[in-house]
Amino acid sequence: MAIFKIEMKKVFKGKLFWLVIAFAVVLTVLSAVYELQSSKKDFDTLAGFGYNVMSATLDNTYVNTVYRDFTSITPAMFYRFIPLICVLAYGWSYSSDVRSGYIKSIITRTSKLKYLTSKYFATFISGGLVVLIPILVNILTLACFMPFRMPNVSESIYYAELPAFAFANLFYKAPALYMVIILIFHFILGGLFATFAMAVSMFTTNKYIVTLFPFVFSFLYSYACSMFLNRLFWGEMDPLYLINGLSNTYRVLEYLILVYGVFLILTAGTIFFKGMKKDVF
Repeated sequence: MAIFKIEMKKVFKGKLFWLVIAFAVVLTVLSAVYELQSSKKDFDTLAGFGYNVMSATLDNTYVNTVYRDFTSITPAMFYRFIPLICVLAYGWSYSSDVRSGYIKSIITRTSKLKYLTSKYFATFISGGLVVLIPILVNILTLACFMPFRMPNVSESIYYAELPAFAFANLFYKAPALYMVIILIFHFILGGLFATFAMAVSMFTTNKYIVTLFPFVFSFLYSYACSMFLNRLFWGEMDPLYLINGLSNTYRVLEYLILVYGVFLILTAGTIFFKGMKKDVF
């Protein structure tokens, strides 16, 4: 527990951690500003025609969040940069500990398992927060100007949330619970990409490879999904798009669990198996 506290202090005292959060917050706030302006423009246009039926659809925080914004460019940028900002937050720390020799002083005072466990969870939490905090800022920004309205399933064409999509029933019946679940999955996604870099560190301590490999891999995997994986499985298989409205491919709950589960097993398995077995000190 003492090592975990030390690791978390290192996370929150890191300038890079707050810098990447600030970058991500800018992107999500820009998305909120765009949605607010777009909603007002559409609302005024409809009011000019004396037709206000869609006002509840347009003026709704639940349907205009960054993970539902598929019209502006900033959400696409935010999700594409997730693999990079999660690594920059603290995902690089294990490789830095090995290069600097800091790990030697820690291992002499505690077991390797305790160190790896503390490092793993601190890295996971840092990645999760880097993704979660900007989205919360986005929601709060929208909530300052928009109410929370119950979405109507008859207007699903405007939400890009078809009834067959994962958690779509909650989106229409309990949107607050839907929002909480989506936020949890975003947190997990950030943690997985952060620990992905830690897993890469088990094979190399080169800071450029450790930092850029998850980012490059996500590009290649997204390309593979768009070219054949999504069609092969008849559903979205890219973890970056399984929890937002940027993809028109069906988002299936079973695939969401499968992709996240495989991602978790591969990263955590590599870290603890390779980390416990490999003596690099």
